[in-house]
Amino acid sequence: MLVVEGQFVADRTDIDFGFARTGITLQKTVYLGDNSGAGCPGGELAIGANSAVVTYCFRVTNTGSFYLSDVTVVDNDLGITQADMTLLSGTLPLAPVQASFTIT
Repeated sequence: MLVVEGQFVADRTDIDFGFARTGITLQKTVYLGDNSGAGCPGGELAIGANSAVVTYCFRVTNTGSFYLSDVTVVDNDLGITQADMTLLSGTLPLAPVQASFTIT
Protein backbone atom coordinates (compact mmCIF):
# COMPACT_ATOMS: atom_id res chain seq x y z
CA MET A 1 0.00 0.00 0.00
CA LEU A 2 1.30 3.44 -0.87
CA VAL A 3 -0.15 6.73 0.28
CA VAL A 4 0.63 9.75 -1.88
CA GLU A 5 -0.63 13.16 -0.78
CA GLY A 6 -3.78 11.73 0.80
CA GLN A 7 -4.49 9.34 -2.05
CA PHE A 8 -4.53 5.57 -1.65
CA VAL A 9 -2.64 3.66 -4.32
CA ALA A 10 -2.69 -0.13 -3.98
CA ASP A 11 0.65 -1.06 -5.49
CA ARG A 12 2.42 -2.58 -2.46
CA THR A 13 1.47 -5.50 -0.27
CA ASP A 14 4.63 -5.89 1.80
CA ILE A 15 4.04 -3.32 4.54
CA ASP A 16 4.03 -4.67 8.08
CA PHE A 17 1.97 -2.46 10.34
CA GLY A 18 3.24 -4.28 13.40
CA PHE A 19 -0.11 -5.75 14.38
CA ALA A 20 0.19 -8.71 16.67
CA ARG A 21 -0.97 -12.00 15.22
CA THR A 22 -1.84 -15.11 17.13
CA GLY A 23 -1.96 -18.50 15.56
CA ILE A 24 -1.24 -22.13 16.22
CA THR A 25 -1.63 -25.27 14.11
CA LEU A 26 -1.75 -28.89 15.16
CA GLN A 27 -0.94 -31.82 12.89
CA LYS A 28 -1.83 -35.30 14.19
CA THR A 29 -0.49 -38.36 12.38
CA VAL A 30 -0.15 -42.08 13.14
CA TYR A 31 2.04 -45.03 12.15
CA LEU A 32 2.27 -48.73 12.98
CA GLY A 33 4.84 -49.68 15.61
CA ASP A 34 6.58 -48.06 18.53
CA ASN A 35 10.14 -46.89 17.93
CA SER A 36 10.26 -43.83 20.18
CA GLY A 37 8.84 -41.58 17.49
CA ALA A 38 11.45 -42.29 14.82
CA GLY A 39 8.60 -42.86 12.35
CA CYS A 40 7.12 -39.40 12.83
CA PRO A 41 5.43 -37.66 11.20
CA GLY A 42 3.57 -40.80 10.07
CA GLY A 43 0.45 -40.57 7.95
CA GLU A 44 -3.25 -39.99 8.26
CA LEU A 45 -4.10 -43.69 8.48
CA ALA A 46 -2.49 -46.84 9.91
CA ILE A 47 -4.03 -50.22 9.06
CA GLY A 48 -3.15 -53.24 11.18
CA ALA A 49 -4.55 -56.01 13.33
CA ASN A 50 -6.75 -55.14 16.31
CA SER A 51 -3.83 -55.65 18.69
CA ALA A 52 -1.29 -53.75 16.57
CA VAL A 53 0.74 -51.09 18.36
CA VAL A 54 0.48 -47.61 16.87
CA THR A 55 2.26 -44.35 17.62
CA TYR A 56 0.54 -40.97 17.33
CA CYS A 57 2.60 -37.93 16.44
CA PHE A 58 1.49 -34.38 17.24
CA ARG A 59 3.27 -31.44 15.59
CA VAL A 60 2.44 -28.04 17.08
CA THR A 61 3.42 -24.97 15.04
CA ASN A 62 3.33 -21.36 16.20
CA THR A 63 2.17 -19.30 13.22
CA GLY A 64 1.71 -16.12 15.25
CA SER A 65 4.01 -13.29 16.24
CA PHE A 66 4.31 -14.03 19.99
CA TYR A 67 6.22 -16.68 21.90
CA LEU A 68 3.93 -19.42 23.22
CA SER A 69 4.57 -21.01 26.59
CA ASP A 70 2.62 -23.62 28.52
CA VAL A 71 1.49 -25.33 25.30
CA THR A 72 -0.41 -28.49 26.25
CA VAL A 73 -1.66 -31.21 23.92
CA VAL A 74 -4.45 -33.54 25.08
CA ASP A 75 -6.45 -36.02 22.99
CA ASN A 76 -9.57 -36.92 24.96
CA ASP A 77 -10.77 -39.41 22.33
CA LEU A 78 -7.62 -41.50 22.77
CA GLY A 79 -7.16 -40.76 26.47
CA ILE A 80 -3.74 -39.20 25.80
CA THR A 81 -2.48 -36.44 28.08
CA GLN A 82 0.71 -34.39 28.09
CA ALA A 83 2.15 -36.81 30.67
CA ASP A 84 1.92 -39.64 28.10
CA MET A 85 3.98 -37.76 25.52
CA THR A 86 7.66 -37.33 24.74
CA LEU A 87 9.09 -34.15 23.19
CA LEU A 88 11.01 -35.19 20.06
CA SER A 89 12.08 -31.83 18.67
CA GLY A 90 11.72 -28.12 19.34
CA THR A 91 11.70 -26.18 22.58
CA LEU A 92 9.31 -24.28 24.78
CA PRO A 93 8.49 -21.48 24.81
CA LEU A 94 7.61 -21.94 21.14
CA ALA A 95 9.15 -19.13 19.10
CA PRO A 96 6.98 -17.05 16.78
CA VAL A 97 6.56 -17.51 13.04
CA GLN A 98 6.67 -21.17 12.09
CA ALA A 99 8.58 -22.60 15.05
CA SER A 100 7.30 -26.05 15.96
CA PHE A 101 7.80 -29.04 18.18
CA THR A 102 6.90 -32.70 17.74
CA ILE A 103 5.68 -34.98 20.50
CA THR A 104 4.70 -38.65 20.52
